[in-house]
Amino acid sequence: IRLIFPIWKDKGQCVADVTNTLSLQFNDDLETRIFGYGYKILPAGTMDTCASGVLVYGVSRFTSLVRWFRVGDRKYIVKGRLGVQTSTYDATGDVVGTAPYEHITGTDMKNVFVQSLGEFEQNRPPPPDSVVASTVVAKRPVVCHSIELASLEPPDFKLEVHCGAGCNMRSLVHDIGKALGSMAHVTSLERHQHGPFTLEHALPSYRWSWEEVVAHSEALRPLWYPYMTEMAKSMHDKPHLYQGRA
Repeated sequence: IRLIFPIWKDKGQCVADVTNTLSLQFNDDLETRIFGYGYKILPAGTMDTCASGVLVYGVSRFTSLVRWFRVGDRKYIVKGRLGVQTSTYDATGDVVGTAPYEHITGTDMKNVFVQSLGEFEQNRPPPPDSVVASTVVAKRPVVCHSIELASLEPPDFKLEVHCGAGCNMRSLVHDIGKALGSMAHVTSLERHQHGPFTLEHALPSYRWSWEEVVAHSEALRPLWYPYMTEMAKSMHDKPHLYQGRA
């Protein structure tokens, strides 16, 4: 058995809970414990609890199956708010600072996007349960291919972001606010592409039966099998961008 399939994760769900739900569903459908045969249900990366969207899973005896998707590109729709910093860089945290934002224009925002494009070192965000302003530590190399300003109605804005694995949207928005001479935090986050899979491919929770997952994985094989070959080449050519993530 070797399955690759994308699911839709709802806002408020943590990845561990989604994995447990899939495990219980598969065990019930198969009338046996899938782990008893050495198989693992493997999420291809993480996603903030506050985020919704496409998350890739694999079923295999080998964790290496999902490595190609763990390091793959993502696309996000990110909504943010200017003038306010929170302890978590998103709407779940406590307000730890405010700053003027009335001076900021769409042109200003587009001009500062340049600092977060291409390959760069990004600060890790504070943990989701942080209650104080975090000291920024542990920069890591990431890549961001594009940032588009979809709308700006101060203090609120919306971005469309195409990035590599590990590029954190909370840190991205925080850094944009800082570069604008203000502050900013994420108010809503949706991943609408993970690797080769988009929203149309993502299975909602009512379709997480073993039978449907197997059929869905097979139907999507023309997408995910060539993608694995493509990612293997990319990892060989630019290993520094994937170090510690595969």
